Amino acid sequence: MAKYLLTHDLGTSSDKATLYAANGELLAHSEQSYPVYYAEGGIFAEQDAVDWWNAFCNNNRILLKDRNPGEVAAVAISGQMMACLPVNKQGIPLRRCMIWADGRAGKENERIESVVGKDRFYSITGNAPSANYTAPKVLYLKEHEPAVFEAAYKFIQPKDYINLRLTGSFFTDASDAGHTHLYNIFSGQWSDEILQAVGLAQNKLPEVVWAGTPIGNVLDSVAEECALLPGTLVVQGAGDGRAAMLGAGILEKGEAYVCLGTSSWLSAATDKANMDAHSGLYKGLSLRKGYYINGGTMQAGGLSYDWYIKNLCCDNPSYAEMEKQITSVSPGADGMLYMPYILGERAPYFDTGAKGAFLGLKATHTRAHMSRSVMEGVALHLAIILNRMEKLDAVDSVRIVGGGAKSAAWRQIMADVFQKSIIKTNVDLNAGSLGTAVLAGVGAGIFSDISVVKEFHKTEAISEPDLRTKGMYEELRCILEEAYHALKNVNGKLSSLSAIQGKE
Repeated sequence: MAKYLLTHDLGTSSDKATLYAANGELLAHSEQSYPVYYAEGGIFAEQDAVDWWNAFCNNNRILLKDRNPGEVAAVAISGQMMACLPVNKQGIPLRRCMIWADGRAGKENERIESVVGKDRFYSITGNAPSANYTAPKVLYLKEHEPAVFEAAYKFIQPKDYINLRLTGSFFTDASDAGHTHLYNIFSGQWSDEILQAVGLAQNKLPEVVWAGTPIGNVLDSVAEECALLPGTLVVQGAGDGRAAMLGAGILEKGEAYVCLGTSSWLSAATDKANMDAHSGLYKGLSLRKGYYINGGTMQAGGLSYDWYIKNLCCDNPSYAEMEKQITSVSPGADGMLYMPYILGERAPYFDTGAKGAFLGLKATHTRAHMSRSVMEGVALHLAIILNRMEKLDAVDSVRIVGGGAKSAAWRQIMADVFQKSIIKTNVDLNAGSLGTAVLAGVGAGIFSDISVVKEFHKTEAISEPDLRTKGMYEELRCILEEAYHALKNVNGKLSSLSAIQGKE
């Protein structure tokens, strides 16, 4: 009898595999890392698709070592979005994948925007044009690697590559399609208008199906390698953000969640199709049919913390030590402000040239001030996004997921900066895998619909906002916005200088 739901999340740094029981109980977890290949001062960011496949297979062997693979009801995969992986008709990658963090296609993005028009582009995709998305990356390959472009049979996303290896079929889901900037989220079709601007034929893109749809079965030719039985059901997953949103239980109007992962984002469910082309937010499709998402993603949320620990904390302090440091400093970090733009920025600026900084440094500041400032800077930028979201529709509650959710200090900072309750549940670190498991269960007929996810949540902690910090954090949020604009020209000059030195 089939009783397991197997999920994978192809993230930026690793593949996280999880085995669930049909009742939503997490049974086992395994993680396999792989590298990101950065170049040109971090603007180029690539991964080898074969590394994803090897991690996928190794994780399966670990999870199923002492279990019967015949009891796997279905496998479903979520993954990083906005990528560009060209493959031939046999599904063989033609080059490394340009992942979401790759911002090299700035000129190509400007060309697409000039042809389509910024407002028109937004009305089709729900997003502002950005070099980090798939469409300009495809155009970059057309212009700079024409042999690869011509040889490409399809341009696909990371999770869809694994599904291709498993089933031999080319599929994607609406959430990933929407984040290619080649898809009309309102008509539910690839956009002929944008495809024409890119010079891309629609037949070079995969078929779009709804997340939770069965898309095939594991082929005999790969079954042994990936430790699954031939014929195992494969169900279409979703982009990592959508899977995490489902796993966080965000389905109803006014519900929101913040994910503190490598990149970090804030998303809210809404039944309104209204948009503001100048908000810098994205409008996306919810995994609940008939609903949309208002939200925004920042490039370096958890990454800011990881970068800080790796480069400025030589003794590699534990989370407990960091919590002690941070709580020893008063809100506002005594006038120090961290600008979290170490990898450029997406929402709401979409500026690959933005740069990070510590502002307001004084001789009296300590590492503890810097530690708190990093967490506050990330929270303040997310508050910039939240402030714009609430102009479209109200946000009533915020759940927190991702690696950063384990920090009580960061949760309290979020509550104070947002001036909203921050709710941590038992699935804070596993929201993506739970959402993907729900999709696998729906596809396998185990669950009737995705609303079953609500039954798997138990509240563990609620951080309530301190009203005394409201005015100060509102002012700091405005200062962060002002600082971004004030330093834009300075950062441009620094980019030019780095380019001359051959480092950007």
